[in-house]
Amino acid sequence: RGLRVAARILGYPEKLRWEAELDSPGLPYMNWTSVLDATGRLKGLPNAAFEPAGSLSVVQLRPGVASMTLTLRYALPKPTPAWTIALIQSPPVQLILRNRMTAGMERFASTMRREWLEYCSATAAVEAIHAETAKVDTVSIR
Repeated sequence: RGLRVAARILGYPEKLRWEAELDSPGLPYMNWTSVLDATGRLKGLPNAAFEPAGSLSVVQLRPGVASMTLTLRYALPKPTPAWTIALIQSPPVQLILRNRMTAGMERFASTMRREWLEYCSATAAVEAIHAETAKVDTVSIR
């Protein structure tokens, strides 16, 4: 709740959205950089004091289990005032960032698990239909 109040005071909308260019077509590796407008400000978040970019790498360990590495980079403009760096590195701000990242990754993991279960259910249903069809074909051949 406090984060929402602070974000509103700083002029951020309730839902943040910005544009990024995807440097690769998709999994297993994606890399993106934020798009800047004509004035060199972050497109979609013009009052942001950083330029986000990142990469994602996914490696399947076994069916249904993957290892994911997410790297987020937040480039600060040069020169960045010392007070800004001190604020970013302060324990309260780091706690908020860590908690938001953890919550986001937990939501992502939950979505991935749900989609995997849906995929497995759909695959099992298709395999059951194929098995029934094979039985019918075997019976009719006799």
